[in-house]
Order: sequence, then structure tokens, then C-alpha cells
Amino acid sequence: MSVTETINYVKSEKKFKLNKREILITFLNFIFGLIFSFSGFSTTFSPFGVAFSATGGKKYLTISALGASLGYVLSGNSISSLRYIASILALVVIFGALKPFKELRDSIATPIISTFVCLFVTGLAVVLAEKITVLSFLICFSESLLGAFTTFLFTETR
Repeated sequence: MSVTETINYVKSEKKFKLNKREILITFLNFIFGLIFSFSGFSTTFSPFGVAFSATGGKKYLTISALGASLGYVLSGNSISSLRYIASILALVVIFGALKPFKELRDSIATPIISTFVCLFVTGLAVVLAEKITVLSFLICFSESLLGAFTTFLFTETR
């Protein structure tokens, strides 16, 4: 075996291992998005799938959003599921719009603020569709804060 053949063989082996690793990481992002969308205090208070999707970054945002969306669909509560899926879609749109702005997109504050805004706006829409009370507004606000704080924790641990 010549030197160039050996170098090409080593390069192909590294590339193959990298692909296996990327496939595994992508699969785990999907599974964790699915799991975190099931976790929560009830089916109507479960911001963790949205928070995990926000921390996916430009590389894993889509796959973690798909996993979380599937988890919300499988949870069974249609109004809450639609609300959380709308939050995830809004996150995907926000991060898609921020692609040209590298500094803003890569900032640690962007996923946190985006999660808070998306959860708050969709929660407020559901509250306004029903009957708005001080308690329902406070629950919507606290869920948004919890989602933003969870996004911060996910961002710090990734």
C-alpha cells in the first residue's frame, strides 16, 4: 500500500466515523425533543420541548423542532399541542430570518428571548381566545419565564 493510498484510507475512515457521530447526534436531538415535549406539569404547561428546540442552533434546530412537534402531537391535547407547535414554528421562522445576522444569531440571549416571546405570544393568544383572567395571564407569563430559563440551562449545558 502506497503512502497516498494510506492517507486516502485514513481520511475515508475519519469521514465515516464523523458521519456516524453526526447521525447519532441528530437522532439524539430528535429523541430529546420528543422526550422534552412530553415532560411538564400537565399537557397544558409543558414549555420544555420548545426550549430544547430553541437551543438546537443552526445545525440541529430543524430536527429537534420536528421531534418536539411530534411529541406535542402525540401528547393528545389538541389546543395545547397547536399552541406549542405554533411556538416551535415561530422559533424556526425567527432563526431563519436571523441567518444573515451572525452576531445576533449566535448570541446566547437570542434563543432565550425568542423562547420567551414565542411562548408568551402563543399563550396569550390561547388565553384571549378563552376568557382572560389575572390568573391565566400569570400562568402564561410564568410558563414563558420557565421556558426562557430552561432555554438558558439547555444553552449552558450543550
